Amino acid sequence: MNKLIPTVVLMMGSLFVAPYTLAYDDESPRGYDRGNYQHEDERKVRNERRGQSFQWKAGYKMPQHYRGDGYKVDFKQQNLTPPARNQQWYKIRGEYVLIDTSSHTIIKTRN
Repeated sequence: MNKLIPTVVLMMGSLFVAPYTLAYDDESPRGYDRGNYQHEDERKVRNERRGQSFQWKAGYKMPQHYRGDGYKVDFKQQNLTPPARNQQWYKIRGEYVLIDTSSHTIIKTRN
């Protein structure tokens, strides 16, 4: 009797654990399973496409991820027209863009 109870408990425990271990095989459609890095690939594609579909035209809002200091340029070194107050030149994907810094609206572009 003393050995029967632990044996039954172990058998019952294995019945509850077995379905969960089978659910995490390599053929599972979940994106977080072992060896499946689909979500990381999708993130890389999104980052590569970022800004490509955006229209750099006057009146459009500048996307937030381009508002950092790394995109700002000195207008004197690039032979650009001096910006007025609350304006800043940015270089994005080889194109110079003049932005109103208070509203983040594109004023004009120059190649």
